[in-house]
Amino acid sequence: MSHADTYQPRHAYPPSQQSPEVMADQLSDTPISVLSLVRSILDENVTLRETNHNLKGTNEYLLQEAVRLGRAEDKLSEVRADNKVLLDFVDRLGKLEDDYEDLKGNHRFVQDWQTLTRGENGKLVEKNQELSRDPVFGIMTRATWDAGVLEQLQHMRRGTDALRPFVWIADVDYFKEVNDVYGHLVGDMILGRVGAAGREITGEQGPGKHSHTERRGLHPLVGRFGGEEIVFFFPDSTPDMMIKFAEEFKLTVNGILFSDYELNDGTKKNELHGRTTLGISIGISEVMIDPDALEDSLDLGIEAADGALYKIKQNGRNNVLLSTEYQEPNLE
Repeated sequence: MSHADTYQPRHAYPPSQQSPEVMADQLSDTPISVLSLVRSILDENVTLRETNHNLKGTNEYLLQEAVRLGRAEDKLSEVRADNKVLLDFVDRLGKLEDDYEDLKGNHRFVQDWQTLTRGENGKLVEKNQELSRDPVFGIMTRATWDAGVLEQLQHMRRGTDALRPFVWIADVDYFKEVNDVYGHLVGDMILGRVGAAGREITGEQGPGKHSHTERRGLHPLVGRFGGEEIVFFFPDSTPDMMIKFAEEFKLTVNGILFSDYELNDGTKKNELHGRTTLGISIGISEVMIDPDALEDSLDLGIEAADGALYKIKQNGRNNVLLSTEYQEPNLE
């Protein structure tokens, strides 16, 4: 039996509980071949320990990298989600730009249409004004005047103020003879001057005299009644004020001289029916408003004014008369 086969260590400590140095000392008396083997094993053990230590470090590193990689993947998922939101937003923005271009096109169409309609509306307004104005007098037609007066009477009916409306009927004196002597062209020119005087007294032309009613949405109206007659409406006044205004209007008309116009043969005639100026007769009446019969109220006022005008014509013409005869509307 060899020495190696009978070798017994002097200490029976487990190798795992002794350091390599202690184990080397214990084996100092061991034969060289065994010692070399043991030392080789011990060296391998040291190497393995170092490798294990390195592996632990590598494992910890890998774990840390895995954690970081997990975080990076989470962040990437967030970025992808944000990127999708951004892409959706860009897509919506593109659609909005398309819609905006469509709207711009529609806006240009609307502008062109508005330009066209403004032009057409302007023409319609001009045409409506032409239709609502008498071409000879330059004042409202009878239908336009009636509608305007009834509208104001309805407004007055709803109001709380105690207003006193009046109507006039004015008739140019001996106008048939004016046409016969001077011709219809001159006659129309004279009626145009009478209409201009009517617009002035009602405030349509020149400074108005009725601002107290205009502030309440009411204003005087003048229109052609028929033939050479014109009719006035004043929404609020007094008998004395009406007579004063009518006298002013009559004086303006009396300022129209026959000598201003030539006859058909080129000569002039300085007077007609003993007058050198145009005469006009004006009948006045207050309109007693019945809220339930506005048209009847207006008709009765016109009838009373016409009665006053008839009395003037029976007593020399070219005068102003306030009617004292007025009947309340018959509602039966």
